[in-house]
Order: sequence, then C-alpha cells, then structure tokens
Amino acid sequence: MNVIIGMTRLLQQTDLDRRQGNYAAKVRTSAENLLGIINDILDFSKIESGRLIMEATDFSLDNVLCYVGDLIGMRAGVKGLELLFDHSIDSPDSLLGDPLRLSQVLINLCDNAVKFSDQGEVVVKVEILDVGVDSVMLHFLVRDTGIGLSEEQIGLLFQPFSQADSSVTRKYGGTGLGLAISRNIAEMMGGSIWVDSVPNVGSTFHFSARFGLPYGAANPMLCLEELRGVRVLVVDDNSTAREITVAMTRSFGMEVDKASDGEQAVRAVRQADAAGHPYALVLMDWRMPLMNGVEAGLEIRALPLQAQPRLLMLTAFGADDIWLDAERDGLVFHGAIAKPTTPYSLLKAIAAALDHLQIQSQASRSEAERQSAEPITALTGARVLLVEDNAMNQELACELLSQAGLVVETACNGQEALDLLAHDRRFDGVLMDCQMPVMDGYTATRAIKADSALASMPVIAMTANAMEGDLEKVLAVGMVDHIVKPLDVEAMFRTLARWIQPPAASPPDAARAPEFPLLPGLDQRAGMTSTMGNAQLYRRLLRRFADEQQTFEAQFRAAWQGGDVSTATRLAHTLKGTAGTIGARGVQQAAATLEAVCSEQSELSEQSEQSEQADAESAQVEDALQVLLAQLRPVLAGLEALEPGEGSCEGSGSVDRSRARVEQDPAALALQQKRLEHCCSLLAASDAQAREALEDLAEQLGPSALGDQVRRALHCARRFDFDAALAALNTVPAGSA
Repeated sequence: MNVIIGMTRLLQQTDLDRRQGNYAAKVRTSAENLLGIINDILDFSKIESGRLIMEATDFSLDNVLCYVGDLIGMRAGVKGLELLFDHSIDSPDSLLGDPLRLSQVLINLCDNAVKFSDQGEVVVKVEILDVGVDSVMLHFLVRDTGIGLSEEQIGLLFQPFSQADSSVTRKYGGTGLGLAISRNIAEMMGGSIWVDSVPNVGSTFHFSARFGLPYGAANPMLCLEELRGVRVLVVDDNSTAREITVAMTRSFGMEVDKASDGEQAVRAVRQADAAGHPYALVLMDWRMPLMNGVEAGLEIRALPLQAQPRLLMLTAFGADDIWLDAERDGLVFHGAIAKPTTPYSLLKAIAAALDHLQIQSQASRSEAERQSAEPITALTGARVLLVEDNAMNQELACELLSQAGLVVETACNGQEALDLLAHDRRFDGVLMDCQMPVMDGYTATRAIKADSALASMPVIAMTANAMEGDLEKVLAVGMVDHIVKPLDVEAMFRTLARWIQPPAASPPDAARAPEFPLLPGLDQRAGMTSTMGNAQLYRRLLRRFADEQQTFEAQFRAAWQGGDVSTATRLAHTLKGTAGTIGARGVQQAAATLEAVCSEQSELSEQSEQSEQADAESAQVEDALQVLLAQLRPVLAGLEALEPGEGSCEGSGSVDRSRARVEQDPAALALQQKRLEHCCSLLAASDAQAREALEDLAEQLGPSALGDQVRRALHCARRFDFDAALAALNTVPAGSA
C-alpha cells in the first residue's frame, strides 16, 4: 500500500493530461480507501486494547472537507447522488486536533449515507456549538435521503460487528465496525454521536467534537472588497445545492439572484441586462432537466447583451466531460468546479473566473499548504541516511526526500548502516526501518546510541506498525520519533523538521553556483526544473550521466549482438529516463525510438526465426542506434566542459562519491564484499530476491570490470538461471569487491 499510494503521488507530479490525471487520482483514492479498510481493523484492535491515541496538530478544516469530497464524491456521482457541503465561512478553518480521525468519522458517515441512498442527496453541514478563548465545539451533520432506520435498528447501530439487520449485510455488505469506531473517536474528541431517522425518508447522523484554536491563526478569507456588490446568478435545479451556493456567494459580499433551471437563467440574464444591472458572473449547474448548463450557456452567449457575463460551471460529475461537451458545442466558459464546493474552493474558482488574481492567490494558499511548505523549506540541504531493505520503499522515500532538497544515502540493513557510519559520520539524521534482515533497526539504533560520537544523531523510525506499544519500543531503544508507513508525506516532513536541522547555510554570495557553460543538446532550464532549482545537484547529475553513458554504445551492441534483447531494451529505456532528467530532449526522444524498435523486434523474433527477418530487424535497430548516437555524442562531448570538481559536492550522497569510497576506502570495500556474499547466498538458495540485490550492487559498482561481471550475473538471474549467475560471481577474485 505504501508503494501504490506513494508512487501514484509521484505520478501525479509528472506532466499528465486531464484524463490521465483523473485516472491517477482515482487509483490513489481507491488505494487509500482500501487502506481505510485495513485501518478499521487495526483501529478496532487499538480501541479494544485502550491504545488508540489522538494527535494534536494544526490543520485546515477546509482541507479535511475537500479530502472527504474527493473520496466520497466519486462514489456519490456513480449513483447519481449529489454530495453537498454546507459550511459557513464564519466557522474557524484553522484548528488544533487530529485531522485524520476527523476525516475517518466523516468518511464513515458519508460512505454509509451514499451506500444506503439510491436517489437524492447527501449533505454535510458544519455548525459552531460553543466557542471559547482557545477551543471550539463543532457540530457535524450528515443528512441523506436513503432507506432510513427504525428505533429498533438504531439501537444496534453503534455496536461492533453489527448491522441494522441481516438483510442489510446481505445487500450492502460491510463489517459493522465503522460506526463503533466513529463513536469511540467522537468521545475521545470530547463529543458524542447520535442519529435521527425515519424509515423510507432518510437519516441524519450527528457528531460533536472539540478542537483547539491555534494561537495567532488567521482566517484565510482575507480581503474580499473586489467582490463586494458584484452581481451573480446561481442556477441549480437542486434546491438544497442552490441555497447552499447562494449562501456562500452572499458571504463573499456579492449580490446574488437564483434560478432553478436553464430557461429561467436565460430570461434572468436578458432582463438584468435590459434593466442596466447585468450579471458579472453566472454559476451554472451542468446537469439539469429540460436544458442543461452547456445548452443554457450557449443560449446566453447568443443573446444581444450590452455586457456578457462570465460563466462558471458547477458539477457533481466529471469535469472532463463538461469540457468535452462545451468544446464540442463551441461554448467558451471561464472555469469548472466540482461539487461539493467549500467556501474556499468556490472563492478561488470565482476569483479565477473574474480574473481577480489577488483573491485567487489568497484563496489557493490554504493553511495546510503553508504548514506543509514550511517543514520542507527548513529541511533543505539536510543530509540523511535512509536504512530500508525494501527496494520499492527505498526508491519512494529517496525520491520524496530528494525532491524536497535533502541529500540521501542508503543502506539495506542495520549492519550496512553501521558500516557506513563507521567511516562517515556527517549525517544530520537517520531514517531507520525496524524490520530488516541481517540486523534490524532496533539493534542498529542501540549500537548507534552506544557510540559516543553518534549518540546525539537523531534516529527516526519508519515502521508499518502504529500501535502504542510499538511506539514505546521505538523510544526505548533511543529513537526520537516514528514515521508510519504508508507514508503521509506532509506528516513525514513535519516529523523530520522537528528533529533534523541542516548545516548552517553559506552566505548568499558564497552559495551561488557558478554559471553553466553552454552545453550542446541540453535544455538546462528543464534540467534545473527536475532538480527543483538545485544547481549543485544538477551538476552532479550531469557528471553521473557522462560517466554512465560513455560506454552506452559498447554495452548496447554487446547485448544486442549477443541476443540479449531484454538488456538492450533496458539500456535504451534507462538512457531515455536519465536523458529526460537532465534535459537532453533529443537524446530522450531518440532513446525512446530505439527502445520501441527493440521491443517491436523482440516480439517479431518470437513469431519468425527466418534469417531474412533477422537481418531486417538488425538493420532497423542499427538505424535507430545511429540516430541516437548522433544526438548522444555531442551531449557527452559537451559535458567534458564541466570540470570533475564542478560535478561533485562535498557531503553529497551521489553515486560518484560512493564509487570513490569503493575504490579507496577499506571499510567500503568490506561492505561491498558483504553485499557480494549476500548475493551469492541468495543465488545458492534460488531466491528471487537475488535479482534486486544484484541490481543494487551493479548500480553501486557502476562502469567497472567488477560491475560488468555483476551485470552478467544479473542477466542470468533475470532468466531465473541462478546456477549460471552464481558461477559468474564465483569467478570474482577474493577481495576484489
């Protein structure tokens, strides 16, 4: 789950079109939903053992509601239901409490409301019950138009593993844990939970909870003077949605009229313009009977008006479909916003539609966004050691930390971490997995704390275990805190910022990186973007690219001519990715073509063994290779303009520096020897994990005689020929690692 959610998050940070972004968002939402089921079981175990604990952290109520809307809105839309938020801007947005537990209760209640409703709407309302100097009691209501409940059924609701009756379980599924957990969470938040319901009419679930008010927290709804008096028409056939939207827009200081269908909207726009009081904006629901929002928008565009209003579309369904409908019909509108809207999301959309950039900027910088940016800024430049045996988890954490400007080195188990720290103590902190082979994180941490030179270095646990007893065990061995898997990225950076401090920054003039020379074949702006503007990191990537790709042609030809099509394809694929990272666009495109040709020829070869076919395949691959080399050679030649010193950085975690240690440092040589022996033991046991271990070792060794030998073993292991792979490694002279 950690890898699925984390990798999807990284995917969403790449350049995706609207449809791809929508798919990625749904994958992430579904994965988080599945994780919720797992967490329900764990939470119930914690409740029974008295170990469920509440966090006290600053959070944005608006962000919690948006998260609930993202998760539940898709399910509601599939059933034709409208999910609506009735949230006044008078309610405080910045709160102190446990946002994850609040989200958990709201999601449980909303999920049930959607599950048991076949038509109508689900409304989430937030009210203030009581407000003090430093705390506020909020009342949350979740109202549905579903099957309803009798008094007898209500009496069974909040019992664990219990549904209203057996027919509910058969028809709707579920374990009956959600409401029992929600009741305990509400009570731990200083509130309670109850329900009002009428059979065949619907239900309203209530719960109250007390939250702290952070000192000095400001409401992000700042200056709205630009919107005061602006005339707006709200069009929606759903009366509840219409009244909620009207109330929100009026709270911005706007003058609001309303219409219940498209025909009324067209008449209202015509009459207002004729009376000399035209609308500046029309908030138009998309799906309405008789005339939908797109059709009404076209009618308005065709009117001979003195002043055409801006159009902003509201929808409980996919925004992509709106754009397709509107583009097909030739309608130009000024934005689309998905229901359920919150005051801040609606304000941001209105400001964008009216080109009020100041308000748009204020609305987009929510409290949670500011809070998440501050820890990342504070950590920039910190040097950390990541100790993690799972290759996918290691890759994910490295990517997230590196993107935030941290310098990361890795170890695959506790013993490797100790070996590394024995000769390199210049780390600002250690992220330690707890369950690892060879030596676990607890044992390694005890050893670190027993070393007087390392005792002050903060060690933070990374663990999938989140029970209170596990946290006690973490603290008992000397770790200062823990980060729970799957990774909550914002929470991870907040935890790191509490304990890790990067070295003091150099004065601005000293820190400024020298200008790059003009390098052929490189889009340096794109390359700097990939490193978030870190010039030193970009230089290291350039040097690493030059070192690794000097032998590309020889390696590719050896693989292809030796019949190892998979390795040849992988080499092209790797070059494509690394070229894109440094901004070598021509190389990237040519490598992608070569990769595609190799893949295609591999498929054709499986279908035909004729010599004429083989000759044609080789000719196509050779042509694609020559095109690639024509792009690659000037780039490699240009990178020679970078002095070796420019491409390295003292204290970096780069592979180049790791290789230098391999070649010069006895401790590092011993570490590589242990890794080589570990690979041999896995191969001898025919363990499929040998492939990952060999891949890691080959990456560590880089272009070298030993590295080539390890890569030959890796080639055999990928074909599951473990005996041949072991034989390849057994020819390595003792001590050569």
